[in-house]
Amino acid sequence: MNKYKILLFFLLLFFTFKSYSINFNENKILFKINNLSFTTIDYNNRINYLNLVNQDFKEDFTYVIEDYISVNLFNIYFINSNNKIDLHLEAEKIFNEINKNLNLSNLNNFNENIFYENLKLDLSRKFVIENILNERKNEIFQNNLDGLYKYLISYISVDKKNNLKINNINKKDDLKKFLDDNSINYFSKNKDVDDIDSLSLIIKKNIKKNKLNFKIDNKNFITYIFIRKQFKTFDGLVAKLYQYSTTEYLEKENLNCNYITNLKTNLNDVQNKEYEYSKLNENIRDKLLQINDYLIFENNELINYVFLCDLKYNINIIKNISTNNKINSIAIDIERDFIHEYSSNYNLIRLYE
Repeated sequence: MNKYKILLFFLLLFFTFKSYSINFNENKILFKINNLSFTTIDYNNRINYLNLVNQDFKEDFTYVIEDYISVNLFNIYFINSNNKIDLHLEAEKIFNEINKNLNLSNLNNFNENIFYENLKLDLSRKFVIENILNERKNEIFQNNLDGLYKYLISYISVDKKNNLKINNINKKDDLKKFLDDNSINYFSKNKDVDDIDSLSLIIKKNIKKNKLNFKIDNKNFITYIFIRKQFKTFDGLVAKLYQYSTTEYLEKENLNCNYITNLKTNLNDVQNKEYEYSKLNENIRDKLLQINDYLIFENNELINYVFLCDLKYNINIIKNISTNNKINSIAIDIERDFIHEYSSNYNLIRLYE
């Protein structure tokens, strides 16, 4: 990633823009902060700026207007805090870097003053969030090796009044089919999670026990939880796999690496080898995620067990991924909480709703 793209990453904070545009035929006040009016002209100037700094930008009014409110709230806070950072100087550095790549002055309808003003808004938010992040650095850097995995969590909640008797349903799609077939209403949602510390205690406990399908009995609802666990990256990840071939199925208590690695048997029956995770086929990568996970392959009368018995990883890669994910998560929380607090403190009035 070149230098100016790295700079833009910080400026376009957290927002993914979807396709939906809005056109204004006349200048209207969209919102006020501390009795200062922001109009459709300001909004359109923001749109032009975003189109310049983000080649993939697609206008969505709701996202853009909320983002514009956000940067202005942060900017007022930045100004009131008597920050010693020279925003114009910082904006000039970034402008020059971007201009080398895009030659902005040759673009149609380019207005340097509007560009600078919007760039300074983004920078004020960036500096305020960075300052708050610095105050929470202990939270960011502790236990960052816990971030080896990410989780896709599916929730399905059903009213207890239905008196459900569900047995042996261990897949989300099977449960949904059962509920649909029986005309039972339910609520479902999916959630991507990088940091399990953000989850409820009961879900965290089950994840640590590697119990990925379970239910939570609430007062009025039963919530069925289905968790899919994945590695965040295969970079630098090496698996040591043991393959055991036999004509009989192993007993449940023997389905572990301790048993396999200590088998006193023909050497040809137990083999081990290290593999780069990125080169394993998808089925093995998805199923072998932690020590003692195993797969069974049957070939005629022969039963082949494959166990994951060791994981090696580049500690610096995992630290960086874990830390970056935690920074992103905390930064999003900081922005949300900041907007909630200072919308009131700075008398935000939305007039576009």
